[in-house]
Amino acid sequence: MLFLDLVYVFAVAGISGLLRADGALGLIHGVIVLAVIYWLWCITSIQASMRDVTTNRNRLVVLALALVTLAVAITVPQAFGAHALAFAVACWAARGVLLVGMVGTSWRVFTPDLLGVVVTGPLLVAGALLGGNAQLGLWAAAALLELVSPSLQRRRMRNLRYDAEHVVERFGLLVIVALGETVVGMGEPLSEAETIDWQQAVAVLAAFVMVGGLWWSYFHHSSGLVLRLLETAQTPFDVVREVLVYGHLVLIGGIIAIAAGFHSVLEEPEAPMGWKMAVLLCLGVAAFLAVFLHVRARVFSRLYRSRLAGMLAAALLAPLAATTLPGWTALVAAAGITLAVSAWETLSPTSAGLPALEDFR
Repeated sequence: MLFLDLVYVFAVAGISGLLRADGALGLIHGVIVLAVIYWLWCITSIQASMRDVTTNRNRLVVLALALVTLAVAITVPQAFGAHALAFAVACWAARGVLLVGMVGTSWRVFTPDLLGVVVTGPLLVAGALLGGNAQLGLWAAAALLELVSPSLQRRRMRNLRYDAEHVVERFGLLVIVALGETVVGMGEPLSEAETIDWQQAVAVLAAFVMVGGLWWSYFHHSSGLVLRLLETAQTPFDVVREVLVYGHLVLIGGIIAIAAGFHSVLEEPEAPMGWKMAVLLCLGVAAFLAVFLHVRARVFSRLYRSRLAGMLAAALLAPLAATTLPGWTALVAAAGITLAVSAWETLSPTSAGLPALEDFR
């Protein structure tokens, strides 16, 4: 499965590029493509957690998926342009490979894959053929249908059981993939520059600190929370749906938005970021922190104080980053927020609101 993850690094980079392009329309395009690709990754990982992926047959399925997903990733930058049909066909083909790979398993697991082949795949192809507003509408409908399918099919799927450690590890690896794209976002604007000024150097350092803070926040605290929730849940499917599928969509979207903000700052470190990029950077930080703030409140009826404070600070930073602060200064401030949240949760977990062991009893 790690082999398949390598392909998704390429896809995530393409989505970050979509977010940076074409004003507000670029945001819409990026969100739609993210939803389609994310759900493909999700369903692949969830299926893998319910079967032995080390058999020859399943390894061949993974290789086939990697090849088709590579085609998806290659076409992402022009998914709403010259490569629309290729993107749609590749996504449909990937769902077909998953469907073939489902032979011999429970029909409860089969249902979401069937939906992708008979409904969302054709919607993507039809939208690509029609182009323009029709493409936007049909692709948005396909993405929405994919995302609501776990809720629509809860009754059929609520009794499914998962390898808890494997499925949590898989979603953690996707976080690593997205964080890897933020590292690419740091280096790409500067890799061909003849000179690097001090503002860019400070911005790179701040970006690295932010990535480190996000990594620490997730893997030092949050991933363990997810595993304990899944192991102790009466209905594991609800944890998979709410925390892994939906929660990690927000996490990954936030990280990709942050990567787009990095790219913008490193290109013009002395200028204010403007509203679009400032919102992407600050909303990305807030979205990342919001996921487990919601989980803490939803599951335990407790307040995750560190995450709430970080969210509010990121929201207050956005207008300053858009209109007043130089980009590198805004990035330093955003990095300071993530670093402060991680430090608070590490040095004083009780006051930060981290769950205790007795919360799971």
